[in-house]
Amino acid sequence: MSIMFGLVVYGRDVAVAAVIIHMAFFYKPITTNVKESTMSMSPDWRRDTKAGYAPKLHIVEIIVGDGPSTFGYNLIGPGFDVGLERARQKYPHIFADDLMTITQIFTAGVYPSCEASAGEVIPNLFTLLPKNTAFDKKLNEFTIVLSPDCTTDILPMADFAREVDIPLIASTSAVPLTAPGRFPTLLPWSSSPLANGINAMIKLVQLYSWTELNLLCDDNPMMNPTIEVTRGLVMSFIRAKAPTVNLAVFYFDSSSAAASDNSFRRALAEARKHSTINVVASFPSVIQSLLGNAVSLSMTTGEYVFVLIPLSPYEQAKDVNWFASGSFGKVTPDLSSILPYVFALDFEDINWDRVSVELEEMQRISLERYNWTVTLEQQHSNQRLAAYESVLVIAEILNDLWSGLSNISAESFVQAFFNKEFHLPSRTMKISSAGLRVCDVEVKQFRVANQSLETVLVFEQNGLRLMSVNRSTILWPGVYAFPTNSRPLCRDLLGVRICERRDYNLTISLAVSLCLFGVVLSLTVAIILHRINANPKWWLLLSSDLQDSSMIHAPWVP
Repeated sequence: MSIMFGLVVYGRDVAVAAVIIHMAFFYKPITTNVKESTMSMSPDWRRDTKAGYAPKLHIVEIIVGDGPSTFGYNLIGPGFDVGLERARQKYPHIFADDLMTITQIFTAGVYPSCEASAGEVIPNLFTLLPKNTAFDKKLNEFTIVLSPDCTTDILPMADFAREVDIPLIASTSAVPLTAPGRFPTLLPWSSSPLANGINAMIKLVQLYSWTELNLLCDDNPMMNPTIEVTRGLVMSFIRAKAPTVNLAVFYFDSSSAAASDNSFRRALAEARKHSTINVVASFPSVIQSLLGNAVSLSMTTGEYVFVLIPLSPYEQAKDVNWFASGSFGKVTPDLSSILPYVFALDFEDINWDRVSVELEEMQRISLERYNWTVTLEQQHSNQRLAAYESVLVIAEILNDLWSGLSNISAESFVQAFFNKEFHLPSRTMKISSAGLRVCDVEVKQFRVANQSLETVLVFEQNGLRLMSVNRSTILWPGVYAFPTNSRPLCRDLLGVRICERRDYNLTISLAVSLCLFGVVLSLTVAIILHRINANPKWWLLLSSDLQDSSMIHAPWVP
């Protein structure tokens, strides 16, 4: 039996999915015009072991593009490579060089999106197809496809994998991929699922009974489609899970440094008219400037709350922890005045020190094999680490099922991961009963006094609930007590902006005056209508003689 891993990074074109699966079934090493590294395969592909027949591995890596995306392309490849090397060291009877073939195809080039890279991926995939594509049933191949690509590609791949009975392990996760019964051979293993961060935000809104909500979205083209996907998920989740929450979306553009401050202020000024709760969808490098402009708008009294959705490709808590060295900025006195009112959502902490050697290897491999220099800020990539961890976990299950793997179905292989915990060097990887990677979300609050971020709440993925942690409390030094009211005191009243607390009495007086004026006007109209509807009778004197008179009907005195 032959086992093949397709480690693929490619575009969103749906045709790619069918080509990859086709390639997995019919692949034979051939010479191509791209970088390729292939180990020799022994002609005797079946080997006797103590437990019986042992399969032989055939691993295919297809990496297309030099970036600049931080979520895919060649940035993921080094994670797979180092993971396979560690698996070879731990389980040589499975991953030894004479028992495994690795074919790597890499095409250089800059592709700003999955769609742009699709034009290069598809021809390369077709070059792998042999001329004779007749499937040899005698081989009884057991194929495993491992793909770190976009959700739109995984959907057709997962449908195809179900029909041909092969397991597909994806390093992405989205709501459509979790449809019950549709994808029995799929394991969606995103280490930072966006849906979890949004669910945690909604639970936070519901916990404190906030009924108005602002979503501040970055309109920078370089951040799409991430921001647009986030906006769509927030809107759909609010409609489905919190329909009583009044959501308003406001945009700012961080692409131009010269104009960004005006864009920040305009979005914040409009948003604060609607709600005091501000959910920010942007990358950590932008957030400090946004908060600085919020300070200039006097949003530091404790009335306004800021919630940061985890969109960092690395660790958001480290990226926004400006107290620590190596972060995106420094903490000024003005910034310190607003940080206590900011909640940063992030996934569990990663012990990067435990994988420091592996990170150095990934950095070296990235330059040598993929011609990509990993910068200091890119070294702690959550996605690359997840690719490395996926290979380690697969190696564990392969070792457990090795003797009977030839008789196991793809669905049974996938189910072997359910409800398992894998204690990896960097963190513990948990798989749920549905095959999802369990990724709880931590709600962190800035502590200016000790210059740190402290976890105050945790969103549990399995229970979909928000829990307190170690009796940690939310510290709120502002004028307004926490939780603040989501409906702002600052309102536009007859074209006049009433914002300051000292104008509160003026606001009340003006409102009372308007009410009294309305009451008087209503009474006047009611009296007039009553006189009209009463239809009274009047005597009309036609002359000075009282006998010369006549009765007429009229609403008014004639």
